[in-house]
Amino acid sequence: MAANKLPDSRYTETSENYLSVDEKLKKRKIQNRTLKIIFGSILSIVLVWLVCYFSLDAFKVKSLRIDGLRNLTAEEFSTICQLDENASLLYFDGLEVEKNAISQSSGLILQADFNYSPFGGECFVTEDYPLASYHDEIFYSSLRSSDEVNSDLASLPFDEGQIETLQEKLDAERETSSTISLHFPLTMSQSDIDVALSNDNRLALASISSLDYEYVQYVEHVQFKSTDFSTFDACLYNQKRAERYILENVDIVTLNLLFEENSLYSLGVSSEDMNETTYNFLDGGKVQAYLFKVEVADDGYIQIIQS
Repeated sequence: MAANKLPDSRYTETSENYLSVDEKLKKRKIQNRTLKIIFGSILSIVLVWLVCYFSLDAFKVKSLRIDGLRNLTAEEFSTICQLDENASLLYFDGLEVEKNAISQSSGLILQADFNYSPFGGECFVTEDYPLASYHDEIFYSSLRSSDEVNSDLASLPFDEGQIETLQEKLDAERETSSTISLHFPLTMSQSDIDVALSNDNRLALASISSLDYEYVQYVEHVQFKSTDFSTFDACLYNQKRAERYILENVDIVTLNLLFEENSLYSLGVSSEDMNETTYNFLDGGKVQAYLFKVEVADDGYIQIIQS
């Protein structure tokens, strides 16, 4: 009989190779299963998040915070802007909404600044406001008279009751708001003044219409110095100190800058070393006030000095 032979080394290697391949296949299956679980979990989370995003009110237009409204309600503002409050913020176009707000508000909305993202936001609304008065007539920042503002309400997309309520709010605001009393140069006749305030012109109002709403309450009088209305003397009233200050020969850009930079708060401190004087308006009125001059350097630096 032939003697038994040991297995050839080639067979041993082949067996080991089979075992190695089998282990690799098992590991790959485990890896694939793990990846499927991970991707499945991620997909589930994404789907749940998308469902929540498009269903929760927190991510819809209705979640926008609306600030700055004085006479209009948030619901009325939405009606004017034609807002779809249930729409997603993902597709919201703030610029288009602002255009609608201005064009459809009959002049009541001057500006609507939106600051938003797909996850929330806010809007600051600037409503038209009483700006100036001459005798018994009140004019708005939009250069309209109070009668014109009232008549324009009829074109708003509101029912009769809403318009009546809005009319009452505007009337109450005119009675309590501080407006700037206008004074004109002696070279202007009454007919010239009427033209300057007529609805076809209103250059006098246009020259101060850009004064921010929050600053109007501090400006009591404007004495125009020339018929082009480019410069004027501004009479400011400090309620805390019960003092008046005259800023001579300023324009509206400079006046806004002085307010923005808080430069006018220094007037009260300066007045401690000054004496009040009588300031005479050119139409015959007068006030007791401290006089200051405003100088603007070539580099734009603004300096307030005692007059």
